[in-house]
Amino acid sequence: MFNYRNYVYWFANNLLFMNLISNTGIHFFTFPISFDNTSLKMHFHEWFDIGIERRQLEIAHYFPDEELWLKKIDLKNLGIVKDGVVGIIDNGRIKPYSWSEIKQDFHNEGFNQINYVESEDGIPNCSTLSINKIYLSKFINNWLPFPFLFRI
Repeated sequence: MFNYRNYVYWFANNLLFMNLISNTGIHFFTFPISFDNTSLKMHFHEWFDIGIERRQLEIAHYFPDEELWLKKIDLKNLGIVKDGVVGIIDNGRIKPYSWSEIKQDFHNEGFNQINYVESEDGIPNCSTLSINKIYLSKFINNWLPFPFLFRI
């Protein structure tokens, strides 16, 4: 059951201030956000699906020692992704899985690796986006519309 009192208490303790535009249902919430880990990276696999004739973009996982790309959804279905992390969280630190630890289970489940290829223009189908490559100054003190969803 939804507890309104706990809901209001959470907002009062986690927001700097809140403005409401009267009679519109639009709320503005301001809260601090910081990126402490400048080594934060996301990996992507981009490909063209002939069946639906559409370009697809999916989250991938990269094992740099083996130069190996895998679909993150396959790793999630294998049960080794917890909260978006491919590894074990031990005493607040992340111990990532190595390819040798999961290789046998990965192939036994019938999953396939991503074939890394470059187009004729030299553009790869797999890429990495790092927080260092994003110009955060463009987002500072700007309104970013986010839908507010909560679990009931």
